[in-house]
Amino acid sequence: MRTLIVDDSKTDRSALRGMLERVSGVSTVSEADSLDRARGVLADEEVELVFLDIEIGRENGFSLLNSVGRERRVIFTTVHNGYGGQAFDSDAVDYLVKPVTEDRLLRALTRAAASFGQPTAPLTRVPVHRSGS
Repeated sequence: MRTLIVDDSKTDRSALRGMLERVSGVSTVSEADSLDRARGVLADEEVELVFLDIEIGRENGFSLLNSVGRERRVIFTTVHNGYGGQAFDSDAVDYLVKPVTEDRLLRALTRAAASFGQPTAPLTRVPVHRSGS
């Protein structure tokens, strides 16, 4: 799945990107730190899945949904647990409360794959072996 992370926090984008890069089935990760940049990525790139923060600066992530369209899927990622109902009412695949854990991310990605009609076997982490000190 080709993904886009929309979040104004560089730390949160980096953490999520790091996890996504270790998951089989995730081929490309783009990032946007504002809704305007996200709209540009959505217009120019083939994105299938959007990880969307709710509060992005003074903007609200829900206002990006028209640009996302119906052919793409959305997983909300936020520190707020009070928007879950609104997220699922907007047909979000999942709703992740930060900090996102790898196990929770894998479950959300499995749901996203199923929503595209792809095999629903659980996605797995790609083992990363680090050497050196």
